Amino acid sequence: MIDPELAEIADKLVPEAGRYLDRHQIERLVRDGISESVARREIRREKSFVKRLETLLPSILQYLKLEGDQDLKRVIHLADDCFHDFPIIVSAPRRDRALRNAISEIKRAKTALLDAATAMSALNFRATDDMDTFLESHLEEIGLGSSFQKFDSFLEHLELRSQILDICLFRAQTDEDYLFLTDNQSKKHVVEAAYHICLWHGGPRLVTTPGSDFSTVCSLLYEIVGGQPTNEGLAGAINRFARSKERREIDDHEREMQQEEEHSDDNFLETKSAARKAEEDLLVYGKLVQEGKKKLGEKQLGIILAALVRSDARRLAALNAYGPHIVWFSDHPSSRSGAFDNQQRKLAAIEERIKAALIALGEARRRQRLT
Repeated sequence: MIDPELAEIADKLVPEAGRYLDRHQIERLVRDGISESVARREIRREKSFVKRLETLLPSILQYLKLEGDQDLKRVIHLADDCFHDFPIIVSAPRRDRALRNAISEIKRAKTALLDAATAMSALNFRATDDMDTFLESHLEEIGLGSSFQKFDSFLEHLELRSQILDICLFRAQTDEDYLFLTDNQSKKHVVEAAYHICLWHGGPRLVTTPGSDFSTVCSLLYEIVGGQPTNEGLAGAINRFARSKERREIDDHEREMQQEEEHSDDNFLETKSAARKAEEDLLVYGKLVQEGKKKLGEKQLGIILAALVRSDARRLAALNAYGPHIVWFSDHPSSRSGAFDNQQRKLAAIEERIKAALIALGEARRRQRLT
């Protein structure tokens, strides 16, 4: 949701920014996080996208079964998401290089945490005392409550996080599905978006036959988000996506959603799902302990075992949980007590403070450039 006040400020800085830029871009423009020339470039890009959408979307809609305006908005939203991610995907490295980069970042972060712990442990007592005092005061001021973590605990947590990164590094090097990695397969990215659209709105089934209706939807969407027709076709990308882990995950999620809908009157569906998730975590952590016996240290194995024990406790708690049948949120005691309204008011107050700070930061940066 775009804040009207921020949109108005953005329009004054760059005409039409409030209309064509998304919420994050507007916030960055207001706080002077992006230049006005970059904002104008994005506005031109957005205008071209809207024009292509108006021209080509009706052709895609011929292949879909929409039931109302909300369905149409959802299709446009999916196309818009695909459009915004497209340049990121195009400029991303290959998957193998992205994996190497991610592993290097884990190693760098691990070293940085240890260096930070060493440097901070050498600080004078007055400095560490001020860190506790000022941190607590600041957190109270912005409505996040006091920090119960004193300086010594903070140092201990820095070292623990470094040791946990040893576990993360081991998983990244041994499990190809552990890290979420982007790659530069822009055509496959468009095919995935088209799959979502067709799956949710009665579109053509995914088939790998060249010239199929699904292939046509993919080609139209590619032209909308990429700005030009694909000359080589999308048959290769459709084949790769059809066999991909992403496609399996989407289908698994759809089956879970269907099961939830079919069993919506099951009083204990949520607790059953929690138990199933805890069991999945148990399997993951158990496998990690077995595979890491020779590669990880005792401290790291102990951390994994603690997570395993906690998952088992979650599983047992979910399996043994009993409660009333709550159909609507208004049935929940927290809504009747007013706790939910109070929390909403606190969040709104924090958002207003953040917005005021964002506006002040942008004004200060622009004043500084003028002096």
